[in-house]
Amino acid sequence: MRILEIITRLVRGGAATHVLALSRALAARGHDLLLVSGPSFGPEGTLEAEVRAAGIALEILPDLVRDADPLRDLLAAATLHRTLARRRFDVVHSHTSKAGVLGRWIARASGVPVVVHSPHGHVFEENARIPGVSDQPAMRALFYVIERLSSRIAHRTIALTGSERAALIRLRLALPDRLVVVPNGVSDHWLTQPVMDRPAARVRVGLPPGPWVGLVGRLAGEKGHTVAFEAFAAVARARPDARLAVVGDGPLRPFLEQLAAAPPLAGRVRFLGSRADVRDVYAALDLLVQASHYEAFGLAILEAMACGCPVVATAVGGVPEVVEHGATGLLVPPADPTALASAILAVLEDPAAAADRARVAQTQVARRFTVSQMADRIEAVYRETLDRRGST
Repeated sequence: MRILEIITRLVRGGAATHVLALSRALAARGHDLLLVSGPSFGPEGTLEAEVRAAGIALEILPDLVRDADPLRDLLAAATLHRTLARRRFDVVHSHTSKAGVLGRWIARASGVPVVVHSPHGHVFEENARIPGVSDQPAMRALFYVIERLSSRIAHRTIALTGSERAALIRLRLALPDRLVVVPNGVSDHWLTQPVMDRPAARVRVGLPPGPWVGLVGRLAGEKGHTVAFEAFAAVARARPDARLAVVGDGPLRPFLEQLAAAPPLAGRVRFLGSRADVRDVYAALDLLVQASHYEAFGLAILEAMACGCPVVATAVGGVPEVVEHGATGLLVPPADPTALASAILAVLEDPAAAADRARVAQTQVARRFTVSQMADRIEAVYRETLDRRGST
């Protein structure tokens, strides 16, 4: 198949990591694939180098930007239209909001046989906290109308979890008969290659003896870092030996650094920035904490599980479909630093039980959540939809 994948930005994060993994898998299966993205800049870091290193054809649309900008949006639409006119694609698969709107409309206008969309979460859930949208009712209402109209354009919409599927139906942001669920996945080699033992991983990553609690993800408001910092302050009072490693970057970093400089966090928090060796980071941690206010899936949780790292996470979005409380990790309510601190301390005080849960989680990931399984299912969605469209 001739396939175009389009995403708004290739900044380090769950959606871009998913698109890179999917594109790599589809290209390896012999499909003629082009990945289109807007420019990726900012403190989070970009995956563009990894895309090019994988041999994936990449086209950057300079005017495809995340924020609303009518003039640049029109220019991006025109550029995308020329791309689709130059090469006849069988499938256009859009990812995230802005690329999703432009990709769906331009692909349908260009006569592309199959148009698929993956939202990777959305701004319309109660707990979603997207700056410039969630706090502006008028903008949120406008985006809702645009997204609802765009949802009728796609031949298929792919949700990451059953809860996301239910939310899209409830919010009328997808037609039920066009919705399919395909979970995210971790790279298969993460499950076949040995994980470095913790002492060696700490030397590799540059962490002194622990215990170490980790936060992995974009430093942005929706990820709940301020709640995690408040919870860790309570943990530090009970466990003076505990330390916090913050992996990732983003607009919230200066504020978090200010929090980390004040007691009781002073001297206990280390910012590791964006990392290419995140697998070694998971191996070095005593547990991963995910404190998001809203999370469509939570790829970092899967990655930690694949490395045998215990997980404490908020029970939001699709996370409860990945983490089974008490069996594969611990779940807590969102925006509840007291509950989060208690769960962290439970892991630190009973590492044997945490290790048992991590082993069960690792098996679950291998069975249900790999990139090869994800690519199989999405490839099947493309083929089945293309066959159906060809027969009508």
